[in-house]
Amino acid sequence: MNLESLKLGFQSYIEEKLAESGKNIQEQNTLKDSDISIFMYSNEFKDYLVEEVGADVSIFSKSLSEIMSMDFVDGKFVEPEDSNSDTFESENRSSIITDLVNSALGNENVINALDTDKSGNLSKEEAEMFLGQIAQTDENGTSISFDKLSEAVTEINNNPTQGTEEENLAESGSNIINRLLDKVYSNKTVIKTLDEDGDGVLSDEEKAKFEEFIKGYDGNNTGELTEADIKRAFDDIIDGKFSYDNDLEEVSKEIDDKVEEELEDKAAETTPATGTSSSGGTSSAGGFSGGGTSGSSNSFSSSNATEPKTIENMSLEELESEKTKKESEVKDAQEGVNEVYSGENSAVKSAEEDCEKAKEAYDEAVENDDNISEELKQQREDNLNAIAEKEDTVDGLKIDINNKDGEITEQESVVSADKSNISALESALSSLSGQSSDDEEKQAEINNKKAELETKITEAKNKLEKDEEKLDTLKDEKQELETQLETEENALSELEKERSEIEDEIAKVCGPETKEAMQAYNEAKDNVQTVKDTELKTAQDKLTTAQGELDKINEQINVKQAEKTEKENSVSDFDFDFELNLSDRQANELELFKENWEKNKDKYEAVEEATGMPAELVAAIHWREGSGNFDTYLHNGQKLGQTTTIVPKGIYFEDWTEAAIDAVTNYGSDLSTIDPDNIETYYNYAEHYNGMGYANKGLPSPYVWAGTDNYEKGKYVADGQFDPNYVDQQLGVAVMLRALLE
Repeated sequence: MNLESLKLGFQSYIEEKLAESGKNIQEQNTLKDSDISIFMYSNEFKDYLVEEVGADVSIFSKSLSEIMSMDFVDGKFVEPEDSNSDTFESENRSSIITDLVNSALGNENVINALDTDKSGNLSKEEAEMFLGQIAQTDENGTSISFDKLSEAVTEINNNPTQGTEEENLAESGSNIINRLLDKVYSNKTVIKTLDEDGDGVLSDEEKAKFEEFIKGYDGNNTGELTEADIKRAFDDIIDGKFSYDNDLEEVSKEIDDKVEEELEDKAAETTPATGTSSSGGTSSAGGFSGGGTSGSSNSFSSSNATEPKTIENMSLEELESEKTKKESEVKDAQEGVNEVYSGENSAVKSAEEDCEKAKEAYDEAVENDDNISEELKQQREDNLNAIAEKEDTVDGLKIDINNKDGEITEQESVVSADKSNISALESALSSLSGQSSDDEEKQAEINNKKAELETKITEAKNKLEKDEEKLDTLKDEKQELETQLETEENALSELEKERSEIEDEIAKVCGPETKEAMQAYNEAKDNVQTVKDTELKTAQDKLTTAQGELDKINEQINVKQAEKTEKENSVSDFDFDFELNLSDRQANELELFKENWEKNKDKYEAVEEATGMPAELVAAIHWREGSGNFDTYLHNGQKLGQTTTIVPKGIYFEDWTEAAIDAVTNYGSDLSTIDPDNIETYYNYAEHYNGMGYANKGLPSPYVWAGTDNYEKGKYVADGQFDPNYVDQQLGVAVMLRALLE
């Protein structure tokens, strides 16, 4: 049994009750600390566990000696590892009282009240003294009861040892509000809704406008921002109902009219599912937080952790956006290479300016040197002018070749995409060629799709032929440029050779000043070439890196596009013999599920590769069990990185994929029952994974069929506790599979 799940469920339940009665949560002495909020109303909490969750009353007490015999670690009593199961049906053996005691001992006010040695932490002696004071005598001896524990904690909480009650309540209320707002503002849908300037982030002004507007969103025009305000507004944003044009009086009226309906929705999100007993429809791995009840990815209890972005887990749209950015980087890098050739590069420009100054000094020295004949001076001048002109021509050709390389690379990408597209179309056609159906309508669909594919393949091949011709033309043009470059470089080499011979003649007759100027000029000219070589290598390395990254993105786009093409041009082997019957909430969650699939398909495929379980089925069960949260066990929805305390107990993993493989391999149903060509076997596996309680009653399992016309109502809301009128508001596995496979 997971205390955090109980706490979240009860908080939502009691907050709705308060809102229904017109009270403000901050007016209640209830939420001074999130760790103690479970004690808000002891009788109401008991009613909630018994009536809403299905708990047995025997869980509300525990032997004092049993608690005191436990180890005391980091301020908490620790249950022995071999303790009995902590399901609601384990009479007088439940660990809930232990969990509640530990929750109380972790509360700041309780610590302050009991910390007699002022160490800042509670010792076992201090904790035992507290429990001894509140223990009661019953027929089983001395025990700790829920009522006594709640009464003692409430008294401490109402009379804290530090600060006034009003100060503590105000501070904790502010913390609660801020915590909720932080979660709200991290949600993508919220950002899109409130981001008025379109910069992709929420400014302080946009947040302030939102917070000011929703005061009284819970129906109470108090002028103060409350938790209920935030949660109501959040739900409206997720459901697409939020607008600054909303009339808050109408919002209040709608709340009054639909309180009961919203309570049911909240219960559907927060009421934990049942264990793996044969008595009910259950989570495969059992446990009180399993069964896909950890909340939708937009619930306040769900994790906001995000996976690091890589091109492997990007959607096709994200890849296209990334491609645009990378193409810009490639263009910039190509321009960087061209700037080296043209002399616009800052380092090259500086070196050439120094060289020009050295040349001017050299020109002046030669002109004033009477030892050099006029004929030799003229030869030198003509040679240097010819060299400068030829260098410009060579650099211009190098720029043209660099640009042509860019065009060729782009065209090669187009050709590669053409080939990938043809391959995908031919694969889809091959798949269709092996399909046939006794259903005339289905067979007609197959035949029509085959004809469409054959036409598309012909068109794609024609496009490939034209694109390859264009690529060949570009390569020919580059070859011509390279031939011209070779000719011009040979001519430049001859001019440089001539320059060397002229300078040798000058050196024989010139004075020392001219020789010194000549040496300085030659050194400056050599430096220009050195700087060019260095800057060119840097620029070309940058271009190579950017182009390599773009190539990887293009390759991934081709893979994603091929998958999309195959799906769009195929007729499913599966007969989805049901109609969707989605609530607004389920429709919204289905979009979130598909988005999660696109982003994390590689993780689900890794599980498929290791186990043979179809990736789509893994994704559907993961969403049902943990709302796509990769920080939780697929076994039972508990948090990764901690040893599981519910069925299956004692599991420890830190990596989601490794844990998922273990869940499927060691705790799931028989994988050999899954036929990749028979969707019914997917449904059957999912039902066995969850439990056969519904089948035993002759009822459709909401785990599989919720959101379809195959399911109307009825759900196990706790171990052995079946509510025939309860409507499951989660997505059924069948709905999710259809979204991915149809």
